[in-house]
Amino acid sequence: LQCKAINLAAMSDTSWGCQSVEECAVPTWDHAVGQLMVASGMWLVFVFLGICWTSLTPLIDFDFRSTFGRYQYGLASAGLGAGLCLAGIYMLQCLTYLHRSIMGFVDPLLHAFEMLGTLISLLDICARWAYVCCDGFWQLMVHAFNGVLIVDCLVSTATIGLGISAGPPGEEKRTWWSMSFLASFHVFRCLSALAKGDTGKSTSNLKRQIFYASITVLNGLFLFASIIMTLEILGPRPGTDQEDKLPGTVNPWTMQDAFAWAISLFTFMGNTARNPSGSLGQLVCIAGLLVAFQQIAKVGPILINAITGSGSFVGRYPIESRHHRNHGGHTIILGSATAKSLIEFLFEYYHINHFTGGLDFEREASDVVVFLEDSKTLAHLRRMLDLKDASLFRSRVFLIKGNAFQPYDCRRASASYAKRVVVLPNMQTSDVDRDDKTNIMRTYAMCAAGPRIQATCVLHSAQHQGSVLSGSTPNSYFVSIDAIKMGMLGKACMFPGAIAMICNLCVSVGQ
Repeated sequence: LQCKAINLAAMSDTSWGCQSVEECAVPTWDHAVGQLMVASGMWLVFVFLGICWTSLTPLIDFDFRSTFGRYQYGLASAGLGAGLCLAGIYMLQCLTYLHRSIMGFVDPLLHAFEMLGTLISLLDICARWAYVCCDGFWQLMVHAFNGVLIVDCLVSTATIGLGISAGPPGEEKRTWWSMSFLASFHVFRCLSALAKGDTGKSTSNLKRQIFYASITVLNGLFLFASIIMTLEILGPRPGTDQEDKLPGTVNPWTMQDAFAWAISLFTFMGNTARNPSGSLGQLVCIAGLLVAFQQIAKVGPILINAITGSGSFVGRYPIESRHHRNHGGHTIILGSATAKSLIEFLFEYYHINHFTGGLDFEREASDVVVFLEDSKTLAHLRRMLDLKDASLFRSRVFLIKGNAFQPYDCRRASASYAKRVVVLPNMQTSDVDRDDKTNIMRTYAMCAAGPRIQATCVLHSAQHQGSVLSGSTPNSYFVSIDAIKMGMLGKACMFPGAIAMICNLCVSVGQ
């Protein structure tokens, strides 16, 4: 038993963090300064390497932008799965901090998981730093001095900070507290990447938007609760005795108190039981009120749209995370076509015969934004995209409800970044003249929205001469279905069997 006790004592002395309440000291400014010094060292390394990168890039014949340009939000920009995994890792860091604040010591098992997550978060931070370096020296300086990089360094060195001892000489102790609660800022970043990359594919009930907004609110509550608890424990209170060498030991704030304060702040209910007493805490309270107003303004419309159903397909095309997948830009489809016509067009657009193989498809197939005014047609098309046959291109199609004549809706579809626009008619309409006129105006509106757009408009009537209309704008081209039919009929009169041969060729290509 004596040997076992000696071994346990030795393990506790050599472990990275304090593993019992007796071993852990109350957090002080000395612990905080120690963690800031460690993070500052990493910050200097990132800044130095970034300066070297931006200085030597003009001398190196390599396109760094094409390699790292996709990581605007770090590794979360890689896709939905990567964003969810990173958000889970940063939430794990926040939960371990929550566990330490309640228990008062460092759990070895949770600390091991936290260190594992820190290694992955370090890769995420490096990816985002590389993206900033590709933008040049001045963007690097902005990233380094606006507080984003120092927060990244504090989060990545939080596990090391648990091993820092502080206190009077000969009585140094480690503490359970660290800067890992700042991982909440990274959770915000991951949620922003997920929302921007997934909003364009939302269904009418807006379940994913509500989920992202709910997690954002909970994450904000945790962040403000952790900040106010930290400031109240570290900072001296007015009127306290000068002999109190460890501020916060008398009636200290707990995480339960901080959560109650944060909830009362965000719900505007007020909390007279306990309020911040330090000047820094009171400033955080004012900032929290401003953030609460901002979150209500952001979440309120989402909830109203979810209840009333008026917000179907109100997302936007995530150009920030998708531009690297499109060579020259994406394709926008609009007009008055039915869902059946649209799905047939998509099957032809993404037909495997247009590509040399699977790798060529992944590299060359661009995104398609279906930009319609009718939400029922979009909902019908969404159900068709859920079929097994559409699994090849389902993730590349984005459904957005909007009007081509509204500049705000065109910005949601990222019309200025589009490569081509295809305007399709309604083949089942009885008023073909009105349908043609409306689609012609839609074509002109999209040509005005983006000077690089090559617009193709399919019309019903042959009376709209394509050569005359195409000369009105340099980047538009009009095709008449009746003119094509009449041309095929003329060929059949001149050469018997011409239509049968053309139909045979179409069927052979389809097979």
